[in-house]
Amino acid sequence: MKRLKGVNMGRKKVQRLMRKAGLLCKVRQAKSSRKAARELLDRNCCPNLLNRKFRIARPFQHLLTDVTYLKHRNNETAYLSPIKDAATGMILTHAVSDTQNMELTDQMFMGLDTSNIPMGALFHSDQGALYLTDAFQKKIRKMGMKESMSRRGNCWDNASMESFFGHFKDEVDYKDQNLSGIDYAVFQYVQYYNNERPQWNRNKMTPFECMVQLMNMSDEEFAVYEQKEMTRYRKMKKRSAEKAIQHARDLGCVIPSKVTGRKQHE
Repeated sequence: MKRLKGVNMGRKKVQRLMRKAGLLCKVRQAKSSRKAARELLDRNCCPNLLNRKFRIARPFQHLLTDVTYLKHRNNETAYLSPIKDAATGMILTHAVSDTQNMELTDQMFMGLDTSNIPMGALFHSDQGALYLTDAFQKKIRKMGMKESMSRRGNCWDNASMESFFGHFKDEVDYKDQNLSGIDYAVFQYVQYYNNERPQWNRNKMTPFECMVQLMNMSDEEFAVYEQKEMTRYRKMKKRSAEKAIQHARDLGCVIPSKVTGRKQHE
C-alpha cells in the first residue's frame, strides 16, 4: 500500500477492511477440512491424565490404544488398532481393516470384555482424528471411562503402545499377506505375545502371568509394588528432563536457571 498509494497500512487493517467490504482472497484460501479439524481439536482435546504412569495401577485401570499402518503386498495399507492394558502389557482386543474410520474402532470395541474394566478407568490415546470425534468420546463415556490424550506430537506419552507395534513389525513377516492374512497374523502374534513372550521389564513374566500376579496381590502387597513402580517412574521422569535439557543445549538454546535448578553461570 505504501508503494501503491503512499499510505502505511498493516496487514490486519487490510484484512479488517476486506471483511467490511465482503472481499475474499482466492489465493491460498483456508481449507474447510483443516478448519473443521482444528475446531474438533479445540473442542474435544483431552488432558494427559495418564502422564506416562503406565504401570502404577491395577490391571485394566489404564488402557492404551493407537492405530498403526501396515504396508503389505501391492503397496496396499492395512490399519491395526489394538487396546493394551498398560499395567500388565496384555493386548485385550484388536481390529484390522483396510480403512481408518469409526468402523475400525467399533470392531475393536466389539472384542473388548468390559466386565473387568472398573468405572473411571483411563482410556489413553494420541490426538488422532478418530479419538477426537464426538461419537468416539460418547462411546468412552458410556463405558464409564475417562479419556486421556498424549501431548501433541509426543510419542513418548504412549510409548508402551508404540513398543507393541515395534515388536510386531520386527517379529512378524506380514508384507506379502493380504488383509485376511494380516488379520490372522495379528491374532496369532497377540496370543504369543500375551501368553508365551516373557518381558524383561516385567520380571521375565508374560503379560498374562503379570496380570495374574497383580490381580492376586493383597492391598499391602500392591502398595509395596506401587511404591517401587513410583520410584522407577520418578527416575524415568528425571532422565527424560535431563535429556530434554541436553537436547536444547545441543541446539544452542539458553536454558533458564529455574529449569536446571542451577545458577546461570554454572
